[in-house]
Amino acid sequence: MRYKSLQELNDSIKGVVKIEDGWVSIINEAAVQGDLVDRLLFNAVFNEDTEILNKTRWLIKAIAFELGIRSAQQRKTIQVPLSLR
Repeated sequence: MRYKSLQELNDSIKGVVKIEDGWVSIINEAAVQGDLVDRLLFNAVFNEDTEILNKTRWLIKAIAFELGIRSAQQRKTIQVPLSLR
């Protein structure tokens, strides 16, 4: 499950995610939501290689962004429930 090299990481995303000029595009959404995301998450937390750790973390954020998933920090406005106004 742990990537041993950046080449192994790059090989695992071929045909699923494309990185071009710093931009990520998703080729196979179903494959992203399967084992790939689990492996990326595992490596983003537990891999001891800093390069792999950083690339998997970047990939997770870039893939989420491409899928329309935004963190609360990325939102420009936050809706406040009427009961709190």
